[in-house]
Amino acid sequence: PPPPPAPPPAPPGTGEYRVQPGDLLEIRVFGHRDLSTEVRVGPDGFAFLELVGMVEAAGHGLNALAGELELRYGTYLRDPAVQVRLREAARPSVMVVGRLPRSGRRELVGRGTVLEVLTDAGWTPGGPAQRVSVLRGERVVGIDLRALVEGPDPSLNLPLAGGDLVLVQEEPPVQVLGAVGRPGVVAIAVPVVPVRQAVMLAGGLGPAADPRGARLIRADGTEEALDLNRVLLDRGGALAGALFPRLSPGDALYVPASAEQRVYVLGMVGSPGLYRQREPWTVSQALAFGRLPTFGAVLSEVKVVRDFPGDPTVYSVDVDRLLFRGDMSQNFPLEDGDVVFVPESTSSDVLEFLTKALQPFSQGITTASSVKDFND
Repeated sequence: PPPPPAPPPAPPGTGEYRVQPGDLLEIRVFGHRDLSTEVRVGPDGFAFLELVGMVEAAGHGLNALAGELELRYGTYLRDPAVQVRLREAARPSVMVVGRLPRSGRRELVGRGTVLEVLTDAGWTPGGPAQRVSVLRGERVVGIDLRALVEGPDPSLNLPLAGGDLVLVQEEPPVQVLGAVGRPGVVAIAVPVVPVRQAVMLAGGLGPAADPRGARLIRADGTEEALDLNRVLLDRGGALAGALFPRLSPGDALYVPASAEQRVYVLGMVGSPGLYRQREPWTVSQALAFGRLPTFGAVLSEVKVVRDFPGDPTVYSVDVDRLLFRGDMSQNFPLEDGDVVFVPESTSSDVLEFLTKALQPFSQGITTASSVKDFND
């Protein structure tokens, strides 16, 4: 038989090949022929071996994996000696998601371009699919299939890389427009997408966003007012189920911009969110917009966080003294972008909370403005 294909190069700075999903490995357990076998590493990076069960193989060097197996077999055997060899290296592959005859994991063959992969998955020109989105790590680029086939720009036939996700969309695209990180079409592989997910796919709200003035523009032209504070900072699942706003094919979400000063009010308040006004803010004004602290709030340990997430500074404010003793020295003056956080315990980690809570307000997946930008 012909020799197995040459394995891909080892990572820089190492002299040993590292196992990856799809590799065919030869496992030799010396003195135990019944345990020696060939096994294919699954897409999740694990391989199943008799006696020791599922073993995480991907990412390990061959010698390191042999050492790990010796430890695993050592539970059942006395001083086992194991050798791991690469019989066949995995071909780079991509995942094709959408209604195509052969969607799923497809190996990259030939030049590995978008058209070659789609054809391999059963796509034909003139079919219902209108658009593809290619996701690579945290970058995404959209490609119109009609322009790809009929247009004069060969760069649209993007060369794919192993691990890319190719989303095939038949319906009109969903768009998020206005004051978001990356306005435009968002890549989805499901019939409907929650507004919160769409905002995150569009890079999160921009610094000038006014979340209370957002509008949903449906495919039939009707419009709905939407307070994104309630959607993005929903606490306790109050908007779960049928009431949770979603975008369908052809829908758009528009987020207006505002030049007014912004303050975030988060934690144990009635209406957490991002608020804006023309005049400078104070702590008491911010809490009034947030409908004051709720039951269980620790008023003596309210925090004001400035310059989050870059180089944050945390200030403590005793709101109990401010509200109930009239101590105006605690009515802290706020700056644009400050966060007022009302904790529920003295041990609350404010920065950890903000990192999670403000995720929809920061940039997420980066949408490339062109195929060239995506490749660069």
